[in-house]
Amino acid sequence: MHDIETRTIRKTLRRFAPVLAVGFVVAFLDPVNVGFAARTMNRDVGLCASL
Repeated sequence: MHDIETRTIRKTLRRFAPVLAVGFVVAFLDPVNVGFAARTMNRDVGLCASL
């Protein structure tokens, strides 16, 4: 039974690890891009960051 569990875990990790890695990269880049977009958009539209 141990061999089946090990093979199942390896197969699952092999399939999901790239998807999780891409998800982490997208989650990191999203706030960075929003910050850059907000800076240029606020300047172009004439808005300020205060409420």
